[in-house]
Amino acid sequence: MSRKCLALVANFHRERRIGRKSANFIARVHAHLRGRGIQLNVEFVLDRPDEITHREIDEAAKAIDGARLHVVDLGNLGASRTHGVKAARGDVICFMDGDDYFSMNWFEVALDYLSQGPRREVAHTQYMVGFDQDEFIRETRESGDPAFDPLALAVDWYWSANLAIQAEVFAEMPIQPYDHAGGFGSEDWDWACNTLAAGIARVS
Repeated sequence: MSRKCLALVANFHRERRIGRKSANFIARVHAHLRGRGIQLNVEFVLDRPDEITHREIDEAAKAIDGARLHVVDLGNLGASRTHGVKAARGDVICFMDGDDYFSMNWFEVALDYLSQGPRREVAHTQYMVGFDQDEFIRETRESGDPAFDPLALAVDWYWSANLAIQAEVFAEMPIQPYDHAGGFGSEDWDWACNTLAAGIARVS
């Protein structure tokens, strides 16, 4: 694996100007990593975006060297995540949604960890912080923690979509498009259940 290349799949929908703030953050991360000798290859995936979101992210993407914009008509976050992964240029892939932010060191630390050899793991940030209408600070629990009970996923949620994974592990267990009308939960929850059942750990 290449130590010097990291892929980022950034999914947008109708985040509007909040999405532009997230895209500007990606630009800062791109510049920071470039200064550290790492190329961040960004795939912006816009699934049925409104006009403002499309315009704002298109403008932001033009300011990031090598960033690509994918406008899709899938209407499904699971499918649009997978679309981005298929386009991703890197052996290690990070996910980010259009209203997310990270600590600046996360990307390089995730790349270092997942570049050390085959790892059937999904890596998360150590903490999740909610803001605006849902304020919280939550420590991420690893699936190998003795206190972790996978059956608790029936009633609780441990991990956000802010993650990093080796591309070949994702190819083994891609996210399935969800079907809320059919009674299924969100795509990230469903994927967490499927990856754990397949022996793919969650670490932070």
